Amino acid sequence: TLRGAAMMRGRVARTLVVLILFLGCASAATSPNGRLPGTLTQSGGGFRDVHQPLSAIDPVRIRIPDPTSRRDLLNTAGFTVSWRPELPRGDASDDEALECDEVVLVTVTSATPGKKHWVGAYSPPGAVVNETAPVKYAILHDVDASYLGTGMATVRFRLQCNRHDYDFVVFADDWERRQYDPATHTRVDTTHEAVAVARSPTARMRKEANEGPRKPRVSLVDGGESELTLAVTWSSSRGDDASPAVRWWREDASGVRTGDVSVTNATTSRFVREDMCGAPATSSGYRDAGLVHHAVLTGIDRSTDRFIGYELIDALGGFYPPTGERVSVPPPAGAAPVASRDGEVKPFTVAMFADMGRGTDDDAVTWHEYGSPAFNTSRFLSLDAAAGSIDAAFLFGDVSYAVGYQSVWDDFFEMITPWAAKIPFLVCPGNHEYDYTRSAWTGRRDGDPSIADRYGGADSGGECGVPTRHLLPGPEPANNPLVSGAWIATLGPIALVSMNTEVDFRVGSAQWSYLRDTLASIDREKTPWVLFAGHRPGLVDSDWGKSCRGVDDATYVPRAYACGPKKPAKIDGNDDIRDASDVGVALEFQAHVWPLLMEHRVTAVFSGHNHVYQR
Repeated sequence: TLRGAAMMRGRVARTLVVLILFLGCASAATSPNGRLPGTLTQSGGGFRDVHQPLSAIDPVRIRIPDPTSRRDLLNTAGFTVSWRPELPRGDASDDEALECDEVVLVTVTSATPGKKHWVGAYSPPGAVVNETAPVKYAILHDVDASYLGTGMATVRFRLQCNRHDYDFVVFADDWERRQYDPATHTRVDTTHEAVAVARSPTARMRKEANEGPRKPRVSLVDGGESELTLAVTWSSSRGDDASPAVRWWREDASGVRTGDVSVTNATTSRFVREDMCGAPATSSGYRDAGLVHHAVLTGIDRSTDRFIGYELIDALGGFYPPTGERVSVPPPAGAAPVASRDGEVKPFTVAMFADMGRGTDDDAVTWHEYGSPAFNTSRFLSLDAAAGSIDAAFLFGDVSYAVGYQSVWDDFFEMITPWAAKIPFLVCPGNHEYDYTRSAWTGRRDGDPSIADRYGGADSGGECGVPTRHLLPGPEPANNPLVSGAWIATLGPIALVSMNTEVDFRVGSAQWSYLRDTLASIDREKTPWVLFAGHRPGLVDSDWGKSCRGVDDATYVPRAYACGPKKPAKIDGNDDIRDASDVGVALEFQAHVWPLLMEHRVTAVFSGHNHVYQR
């Protein structure tokens, strides 16, 4: 049953509206310093993206004090930093190791407190602060206004199990704060460098949980046959020698096992700095992503199996979920009616949203406009997944807004695990996963010009889709690997069709041909509902690029190509980029993709990218 265009009801319906209303991402919005977001600065080689607070910190402009310098000794005098768990340990325990997701209180004292002082959480501990961005940071005066008078501030940081321990560094100058210059209409630095003035002892995470399997997300993949099958992807610091695997079984609606236990070994991969395109993904934002494990569960009967329970295991004793907890997932539904856990037939429900990002509930600086909505949305999706109210989720582009900072991917997966581990989670890339300069794309180790970003700029922060492809594998057909993010998934009576708007979709391109053939192959008797989604919209109420006027009917080339604003080519290699304005993209979409959607009677089209709710 299609319950409205969004197929949502109750609390999830409100969640969807929040996501589309507040979390649509348009790279057209100008940043506070007058540049388009995701562009490289012209001094210092820095990267600034308003969607990602970590990009405000340019490690090149952080100075490590010289112990032989009298000035530096004076600068660092009078500062201390320490930490303690927010929840005190019991008297019987002398184990100081922190649990995953535990909150610590970081206390800073200063004999000369100032508004520019800030504290960063670094992982691994001892990271070189003028080469590596922190995992998170907080501005002391913003967290505790009394700091200026008392010289003491306490910051709450929630620490995830991300394969490494942590420590905390205090900085005496915060050039992240900038002053507006009315003469140039820009924000200029008032301080040219930040000085690291104090470093804490190491905050040690519990080794077994920190290094072992964690953060599973369920996806649908091409099983090599006509139907998709379930797969589980997770990360750890342990390789193939640890024999990572999924132990799984069939369950009835009440959670009771109804069949034998199976063990499926995982394949293991990793991506490294050299796999990506440029800064900050290959520089200050790079952090070892660990080893990525992927297990495909075969032999599931979509028509009879109700639920699949599973655990992550390895030969070194690794185990997830923790003792006393359990996870299960409904298999990809066939065309038959879907039964809920109470045995009644219920509508098949898919959460459709875009531009999610990552939020936090601690004192870390976050993307204020969207961090809290992302956090709250994930919390509500968790409640609905636990109740069996939703059957799958599709996030069409701008997934985590990591934009080159690997630690953000880790935090994002920690945030979504409570629901992404329990329902199939599908994604396609947006500009903040994919876009970078053409010259960098063709220079990638496994690059192929036919799948390169078509818009240029630097919106992905140098990721070029690499983390998304490894960490969130999807149902792309195994025999058509050229277009990452273009796929079809049949879920109950619904056919979900995805496109990658960042890759060439003009008539005759590899993606256009795939979409044409895929839409033509859908059996509308079995799957009457066809939902189509991609990141950038083909219809949008926007005047960015409003001087552009139509499409040439003979060549399908927008007459807009030479008019209207374009993304500035601030990096060499952008000479062949397409018009990235709202109107320019929409005109090309209408000329090349829209006729396919009309010909094959697509039921509804979803898109994100713009920070508005429109229908």
